[in-house]
Amino acid sequence: MEIDPGVTALARAHFSLSIPVAHDDARRFVAKDTGRYAVIMVDLYATGQIPAHIATVEFFESLARRLAPGGVVAMNVYGGGDPESIVGPLAASLGRAFPGLLAARSASRNTLLLAWGEPMAVATAEARLRAAPEAARRAALRLSRTLEEGAPLAAGHAPLTDERSDMEIRAARALSR
Repeated sequence: MEIDPGVTALARAHFSLSIPVAHDDARRFVAKDTGRYAVIMVDLYATGQIPAHIATVEFFESLARRLAPGGVVAMNVYGGGDPESIVGPLAASLGRAFPGLLAARSASRNTLLLAWGEPMAVATAEARLRAAPEAARRAALRLSRTLEEGAPLAAGHAPLTDERSDMEIRAARALSR
């Protein structure tokens, strides 16, 4: 899923992208899609900011309906100079839509939020990552070493909803720091 066909064309020309790609707004696509997916990657930024309409409980609930049993939603979150003001509300929002929530932080200050349709223990997720296919094993092992419970990240933060979201303000503030 990519909103800009030009990005897909560049990826096909320069990075050997060969998988099918739909072109649409992510929220609109998820609302009309009927597929079930083992992995849903969310890495949606517009000029460095997370669009507010894909950072709400309602959007994450629509993702939960597309997730296959045992599948995972992985959301890459960059918080700029103020990561907690972005990661906390997103973790709270994902936690409302998914019973299992873990996180992994990178040295570059990104946080990967991982959400499952069932509770997920860190040890179980680590075991799954250790069993990754050979081509992904190195990255999976690096990820497994940084896994932590997601609930502490969400603590004290109100979930973002279609009726109440200040993500655009939070993102602008975080990027300016």
